[in-house]
Amino acid sequence: MKRKALKPTLILALLLLVIPVLLFQSVLTVIDVKAEGNYWTTLTPMSTPRASLDATVVNGRIYAIGGTSNINEEYDPTTNTWATKAVLPTGRSTLVTVAVQNKIYAIGGYDDEHPGTPTGKNEVYDPTTDTWASKAEMPTARGQMCANTVNGQIYVIGGFVMTRPLYVEESNKTEAYNPTTNTWATKAEMPYAAADLSSVVVGDKIYVLSSPIQIYDTITDSWSLGSFPPTVQSNADAVTILDEQGHELIYIFGGNGSGTYSDLVQIYDPQNDVWAAGDPMPTSRYGLAVVVVNNQIYALGGVTEGGALGTLVSANEQYTPLKSDSLLPTPSPTPTPTPTSTPYTEIAGEEVILVVAATVAVLGVGLGLLLYLIKRK
Repeated sequence: MKRKALKPTLILALLLLVIPVLLFQSVLTVIDVKAEGNYWTTLTPMSTPRASLDATVVNGRIYAIGGTSNINEEYDPTTNTWATKAVLPTGRSTLVTVAVQNKIYAIGGYDDEHPGTPTGKNEVYDPTTDTWASKAEMPTARGQMCANTVNGQIYVIGGFVMTRPLYVEESNKTEAYNPTTNTWATKAEMPYAAADLSSVVVGDKIYVLSSPIQIYDTITDSWSLGSFPPTVQSNADAVTILDEQGHELIYIFGGNGSGTYSDLVQIYDPQNDVWAAGDPMPTSRYGLAVVVVNNQIYALGGVTEGGALGTLVSANEQYTPLKSDSLLPTPSPTPTPTPTSTPYTEIAGEEVILVVAATVAVLGVGLGLLLYLIKRK
């Protein structure tokens, strides 16, 4: 008995049934990947490209200040819009900005009127009144340092100090500013002088992300040494994020080393001394500013490749961090020498909707055709 060949229409119907199932499965995979975090979204850029700026958050809004300029811009993440605010009285680059009691303190950096000359300027911005005021200057004029707030005190660490005209050297200075009394105090010096490095706060301790990491205990006024990062980058920036289990992770973004413009995202778990790699930045750069709003990370400005000295960028890119430290490698006594990144696919919400809609439509056509063929028999 001869077998009947499958009719082309039946083959088509079967294909129309199988393909949508595969497409829908891929969509579910993408949704699952995005649920884990570790992906980027490009947002409205700053109005002016700049680097060596700093940024701080007050009441859910980001203030991007300075960067070889006196520009002060406010970004509203809820509306994805920028607004120009009162300019920084002393234009400068490589400054630090920190917030205490909803006011922003802009400290140190290189004075635009005297290029290459560090300053001790300390100016405070009130976002409520959109005004600036001068405060007690930092005892040690310096630029390219790092600063953090712990228990209402501002700690300024390291940086470049001028030792003779047109010559700067790395510093190991630690100076603390009390905004309530408008006074400065000298604290224990870093074990190793450092500049061009980022820092974060974990508990009552400040982690200066050098190699090795230098850890300052604000309670005991003492220093200790920590892990070696897989890749040390100067002119990077860093933040801390609490994952869904309440574990604090340190994220380091970009930087430069050996003449490169880095897109690295390095993740450090200080509890387990484990390093991992996040999804690389869309824009390779250094001299950027990084802040956190509602557990989303915003990477602003910087210098990217192009021309003899690089190209200033106005980029505003949002990073959704890992939801859990369980996605990091298994803890080991030493950090991984070379971080490796898990491949993640980025797909916008609108794209997911379109793919699902197309899948449903094709599935409907396939079922309809199949029913039609059955009825014909």
